Amino acid sequence: MISLNLFTKCPYSGNPKTRLSPILSRDERSLITRQMIENIIIEINKLNVEKIKKNLYVYPNCSNDFFKGLKTSYQYNLLSQTGPDLISRMKNCLIHESKFADKTILLGMDLPGLTSTILDYAIKTLENNDFVLGPSTDNGFYLIGFKGIYRDVLNKNNLNIYNLKKYIINHNLSLSLTTMLKDIDTPEDFLTI
Repeated sequence: MISLNLFTKCPYSGNPKTRLSPILSRDERSLITRQMIENIIIEINKLNVEKIKKNLYVYPNCSNDFFKGLKTSYQYNLLSQTGPDLISRMKNCLIHESKFADKTILLGMDLPGLTSTILDYAIKTLENNDFVLGPSTDNGFYLIGFKGIYRDVLNKNNLNIYNLKKYIINHNLSLSLTTMLKDIDTPEDFLTI
């Protein structure tokens, strides 16, 4: 089974995309966040993959009607992210999900260029690799996937794609990369979509 996990802030209670505050109001940032979530879910639902568990991990909580509608419309499991910081929340998700899956993938949500083709490649490349990473243009990553039980590769030094790749390779684990994408974090990112 494949566990596909979308990680997001709640567009309403999570104060999303705060770095876009200089150019967008809170309502505009909520609208953009909501649209990016819906776009990625549409791309995920284009996948023709058997035995896939689709999870929507939300911070700070998943009780908003928006998420309840997504759960009903697209058959997603709604879960709250747990942990004191982003790294802890990501690790907790990956540890939990990998207990029940052959392949586990975690995605960010601020990716206007993410397609089902990229996701399909990430899933298939795990047949022959221990890890797959989706690099972003800001030297971070938008996707991390692996087969088997989670190996502790995420830490505060490895949120940079280069350090994470080096760490994985230095631990004799095989790695594949997907297409590099631009995520939307800053006003410059937003204005040059």
